[in-house]
Amino acid sequence: MNLTFPTPTVAGEIYVAENSVTYQWDGSKWTTQIRPSYANTGSNPGPNPPVAPTPGTFWFDTVSGQLFTFFNDGTSEQWVETSTVHGTLYSP
Repeated sequence: MNLTFPTPTVAGEIYVAENSVTYQWDGSKWTTQIRPSYANTGSNPGPNPPVAPTPGTFWFDTVSGQLFTFFNDGTSEQWVETSTVHGTLYSP
């Protein structure tokens, strides 16, 4: 796959390419932005939250059936419930 990058206008500009990789213009070239392994990648299902999450990470608690988001409110970071269980969980 050949990628076509836009003409950058300022250092720090971000571009998400067709391959879903995020690149940043450093003033002379586009560089790949490495994300922590859990950053915004699906729901991370399991009985315990992911280790070393970044804000915006989702965790689906397989014990309680709850979905949480790791949130930074400016003074602290915590898991915040983003859904509630209503009724019975159904499987197809």
